[in-house]
Amino acid sequence: MDARGKRALFMVLTGLLCLAVLAAGVVLSIGYYSRGMNLRDVDMKKYAKVEMEDEVYTLSVDADAIVRDFHLPNPKNTTLDLSRYPDVEALYSLVFMVTPREQGGWDIHTGSERATASLDLRKGGLKLVNTEWTWTEADMKNAYRAGLEYPRKLSMKKYVLCGKNSMGGYVLTVDHERMLRAAGWDLPADETVRKAHTGYKAILSLGYFVQPLEQGFLVQTSSTLENVNAILLENGVRLTDTTWVYTLEEVEALYAEQHPAAP
Repeated sequence: MDARGKRALFMVLTGLLCLAVLAAGVVLSIGYYSRGMNLRDVDMKKYAKVEMEDEVYTLSVDADAIVRDFHLPNPKNTTLDLSRYPDVEALYSLVFMVTPREQGGWDIHTGSERATASLDLRKGGLKLVNTEWTWTEADMKNAYRAGLEYPRKLSMKKYVLCGKNSMGGYVLTVDHERMLRAAGWDLPADETVRKAHTGYKAILSLGYFVQPLEQGFLVQTSSTLENVNAILLENGVRLTDTTWVYTLEEVEALYAEQHPAAP
């Protein structure tokens, strides 16, 4: 066989080898996805939101909590193009079908008005679990009471950082990092997704306006956003203790606690 023939044979064998590797990769990928090894479980019982109207319980899917816990963009507080997130649309299509039992209680089944919901969720790496269960009257009442604790209450007095300016005067600022953790959002590392979260921007907008008094300081919560409270409520957070009075001794003690003297 001449050089040209050997070269052609080498190219054919190389191409066949590449196809074999590609085929093996496809088979492994199919096996991987079919076993659900890449999927995260969404416990539907955990995200059952119970409300009451005219002494009648109603059950709905807390899709906002799911997208928060699984770091997905929320249609209510993001500027991202959600057409790129069919899994999010599928989550918001989920409903609970509640059937009364003759012996008391209810049978609960998860359903969707979206025909491709299950497939869309799997594409996003999500799998629904605990989609069917039975609740007694006591179970339903307990779930309703637990839901009354929403939204999270964050005391502005709890997140004060006390420092000093170049003139030696005390300066109060908000510990935004601690507040974000307390909000429970567990924001993703992706800067674009994080900045698109309106609750994140609302927390970062918070500050303190301090007015001196004869016996101390009047501290009021301020924000660069006019509707910050409404934005935070949309994200499940309510601010408390937004105005209070510090004595000079309290400010000094706070500064000493946060800036302990070197031994």
